[in-house]
Amino acid sequence: AQTALTGTIAALTAGDGPAATVTIELTGGERLIASVTRQSAVRLGLAPGKAVAALTKTVALDDRPLAERTSER
Repeated sequence: AQTALTGTIAALTAGDGPAATVTIELTGGERLIASVTRQSAVRLGLAPGKAVAALTKTVALDDRPLAERTSER
């Protein structure tokens, strides 16, 4: 299944390597942190305040906090 999560870029931080971290404030108030290449960030014109849609394609999502996970599902 593919899901689109909409929101606004809250922060864009370039790392030491080729990756950048994008923090998206989702429409429902949650935050999504994604990693993209710097090249993609430039090509897509990503910047704080820009409205975006994050596409996810997964088989399953685990909504438990990392601290609560003891094994794979």
